[in-house]
Amino acid sequence: FCFLTFHYLCITGLKFPGVPSSDEPGKIFVLDLNDSRMKPVELRMPRNFDLETFNPHGISLYTDPSGKTPDNLMRGCTPVTHKSLVNDILAVGVDSFYATNDHYFENQFLQSYVEILLFQPWVKEVSHGYYFANGINLSPDKRHIYVADLFDHNVHVLERKEDNTLTRVKTVAVGSLVDNIEVDPETGDLWVGCHPNGWKALLFDPNDPAGSEVVRIQNIHSDKPQVTRVYEDDGQVLIGSSVATTYGGKLLIGTIFHKTLVCDLK
Repeated sequence: FCFLTFHYLCITGLKFPGVPSSDEPGKIFVLDLNDSRMKPVELRMPRNFDLETFNPHGISLYTDPSGKTPDNLMRGCTPVTHKSLVNDILAVGVDSFYATNDHYFENQFLQSYVEILLFQPWVKEVSHGYYFANGINLSPDKRHIYVADLFDHNVHVLERKEDNTLTRVKTVAVGSLVDNIEVDPETGDLWVGCHPNGWKALLFDPNDPAGSEVVRIQNIHSDKPQVTRVYEDDGQVLIGSSVATTYGGKLLIGTIFHKTLVCDLK
């Protein structure tokens, strides 16, 4: 998911080693949460877009300062290709974004780092030393970056510098395998999709499915951040939760390959 006013963007069609998938190409949908039908609408891609090889893994949205709102057509797509862009992405400008890289496809499964693509077609490493860098997102004031370190069960807080380099500020223990991060634009709370059992998530067994977990982190910049488990099940309802976010008293949970769940927050 990523958030724009009362709309959410969501992606489907991930093809990843060990993850069940279909032959359908990847797609992007818009979900209007003010519509009681809660029906996702597929975005139409430009004619020159290569749909056959579209394999979305991460998604991010940069809001145009002009205030333009999206329609159901993707416009002005400029593909960027680089071997290091293999996980999540965070747009911070019209032509710039941060990206996490777990290096799975280069046989460096335990060596991962965060990279940044600026206004030129090259990649610059700005932070490294992660066990498995995964989800990434931005604080509401745009001063800090949050990185999910999957196998280390942590969320790292990094400060952005003027040259877009990053400095580590702190690490918050989550107690679960952290996947993707969404940030509440009003409160600054982090909503994290998590995997309570890593082996089950990696070695999918339909007879013994991976469970799901959603964690909320409040006051992450304080001396005592509050980490709360908001949702959890053993995989009988939702398999492999990977992302979560909220709007209007609702909790939306996405998964690696299973389905999306909408819950009422109490």
